[in-house]
Amino acid sequence: MNTGWQRVLGLSCIRLTGVVLQTVILLVVGRIAGPAGVGTLQLFLAWTCSLGELAAAGLPTHAMRRMVQADECRASALQYFAKATSRLAGVWLVLMLVAFVLYAFGWIQSGLHLGFVAVSVFCFALYRIASESLKAVGQVDASVLVESALPPVVAGTVIGTRYFLYGEITSLDVIGAFSAGFFITAFVLVLRLLKYLGGMSNRRAAAPNIAWQEHAPYWVTALVSIGFLNYPFLVLPYFATLAEIGSFAFAFKLLNLSTTILLMLGAIYGPRFAKSALSGDKFGARRLLGQTQKLSLMLYVPMVVVLLVGYPFIHPLFGDGFGDALPILLVLAIGQLCGAMTGLSGQLLNMSGEGAKEMNIQLATLAIAIGLTPLAGNAFGAMGIAMVYSLTISLKSIASLWTAYQLVGRDSPHFTKELV
Repeated sequence: MNTGWQRVLGLSCIRLTGVVLQTVILLVVGRIAGPAGVGTLQLFLAWTCSLGELAAAGLPTHAMRRMVQADECRASALQYFAKATSRLAGVWLVLMLVAFVLYAFGWIQSGLHLGFVAVSVFCFALYRIASESLKAVGQVDASVLVESALPPVVAGTVIGTRYFLYGEITSLDVIGAFSAGFFITAFVLVLRLLKYLGGMSNRRAAAPNIAWQEHAPYWVTALVSIGFLNYPFLVLPYFATLAEIGSFAFAFKLLNLSTTILLMLGAIYGPRFAKSALSGDKFGARRLLGQTQKLSLMLYVPMVVVLLVGYPFIHPLFGDGFGDALPILLVLAIGQLCGAMTGLSGQLLNMSGEGAKEMNIQLATLAIAIGLTPLAGNAFGAMGIAMVYSLTISLKSIASLWTAYQLVGRDSPHFTKELV
């Protein structure tokens, strides 16, 4: 078997292990707490990941590109990681100050919930930087395994222990369990990164500088990207009940396959895109982009067909109240299909020094989503939000693919060599 295919299949198994574990958690919460419990969990994860990307300040993407250029120099890599972590901590402290003010004025009701979110946000941002750094230096398998599987494993262990001891779980138990998962994941990934860097050469190197303008485009792009991913759960509370949000979350989680596939491919192809840009290899970048399109479709289509055909047999496993989510699942699947067809075009732009173009595309399509949300939400509720989400994902994917081929297509005048 071709080694490239072996790599893809191996990482697919790792990523799918994480998806299976997350699905098991969803099953447990759904059977014990119903759609409302699933809705509460999804809202917590949506806000944690969104604020985590805000705290990360675009540094995960920047770290991947910088670590590719580390040239086996431990001193430079360690100094970069220390500076990136320090910058993350500064942004996180500002966010916590704002959250404390909101809590003091009564806009945030529960201090305990806020504490769990605060820990989760910092740990999520930290392990994103550590994970992308590991991928850049060739530690793809380890980073993908830990970031995809460890959070649900820890959360499931905590929830299972709690249920075994007390016979019930509350929404606070679920949130606390996932907070523990984020904390342990960050600890393991940082430890892994430091151990790897300790084995690199220790030649002298100038302290790396991290200018805000270098990672600011990635920051905005990451925020808009995570905003797209979590958009439904940021606006659904205004148009749907908690139980309806839970049903939407159920369909959304089942379609995590497409997101998982793109993340898995990104772990492999992100550093390759960066190296192609560094060497000015336009043909190589175009070939890599085509590979991601083919692989995305080949992995996504069979899985989503199984989900749609087998839905009548799948949803009863998760408890009562999820049977009406099939139309939402179908609408969401159409948008994700478009995303799979366009491959990693957005990541190619980011890794080639064209992050500003990807940022503008995402901002434009997010503006479309915001404009359509009140009309669709008031008219069709959760289904309206699903339609807006699929439409904007499709528009964004097509625009990114077109821009990527303008950069690396046969008739393009040049391909950037400069990594900024």
